[in-house]
Amino acid sequence: MTYYYALRNAVSGDVPRLAELLIRMDAHVAGIRRDILKPTQAGLQDIEDRLAGLIDNPQAQVVVATGRAGIVVAMGDVQVWHCPDMWENPERRGRIVGGIDDIWVEPKHRRRGLNRRIVTELVEFARSRGVQELCLEYSMSNIEAAGTWSRLGFQPAGVRASASPEAVLEHLTTLSTAHNQESS
Repeated sequence: MTYYYALRNAVSGDVPRLAELLIRMDAHVAGIRRDILKPTQAGLQDIEDRLAGLIDNPQAQVVVATGRAGIVVAMGDVQVWHCPDMWENPERRGRIVGGIDDIWVEPKHRRRGLNRRIVTELVEFARSRGVQELCLEYSMSNIEAAGTWSRLGFQPAGVRASASPEAVLEHLTTLSTAHNQESS
């Protein structure tokens, strides 16, 4: 079977569908079913506002892939960040960085080159705006993302860790208690 997909820049009318794709992506990363992950109305509005802002931002590009019926089945975005001359180090001064984000291809449309095509569009956009470095984040539990980005030349450059404030305070209390006992 031959598949046909068209790539284009997202438009404001795509926002509700893009929000749904982001919720599906979040559910996938969290390892839960989509029907369990339910944003509040305010949360959904925040997602839609962020997407609309990206679509309207001349320093960002949101690319979508549509199938034969015109339904958006994949997406990705890049934002260009101009780092001000706040660094004395010449290698850091005035850097232009592109942040790739929210790459998602619906499961039944995978393995058809959509990710590669979307990333190509995003990288070309970034390059046309003088981007010198691309960065992105993905969950360590997202094995597909880790493999994809590694194959495209991205190397881990840091670690993003998370914890609840309660857990951190509990550990700090335990460490403080242990330190006080050692000092006595």
